Amino acid sequence: MQIWRGAIIVHKKIKLAIISIVVIAIIATLATAYVLEIYAQTQHSRIKLPWYEIEDWEVDTCSKWGGRTEAEKITTEQQPESYGDMSITIQARKTKSRNETLYRVSYYLESFSATTDYTIRLINKQTGQQKEITHGTLEPGIGTTDYWVQNLKESYTTAEIKYYKGTVIAPIVEMS
Repeated sequence: MQIWRGAIIVHKKIKLAIISIVVIAIIATLATAYVLEIYAQTQHSRIKLPWYEIEDWEVDTCSKWGGRTEAEKITTEQQPESYGDMSITIQARKTKSRNETLYRVSYYLESFSATTDYTIRLINKQTGQQKEITHGTLEPGIGTTDYWVQNLKESYTTAEIKYYKGTVIAPIVEMS
């Protein structure tokens, strides 16, 4: 009988010790989460977006990899339209050699709601000279993308995508 009483007392002490350990672990987890949240708030980057916080290392990496120290000024010549009708992007750069300039243009277009005719071209804003890269028609839900490279003797300053709602214009970035 004495043995059973001793076993019951030991069992109750072990049960109390386990409950104490679980409570301490929960408190430690909550305290750690609180400290990490405060740390994260003090370490946030200089740029905040509603869906994603851009860290300093991301800005530095993209600036170094892209070879730019400041953002390019890209313009759109169109009236404000509803969001989500099209997805469009264009990037262009050039590298000068002795007699020619190597142009590199990458672009992506996708229409979400309408049949869309488009034209992609290079333009010299000073002379008005133009060089068409491609043109075509997109059906809703269809996209196109390409990377165009060519040596040209002519000089161009901007690349553009012209479509039924307007024109997206990007400067041609000169690379060394």
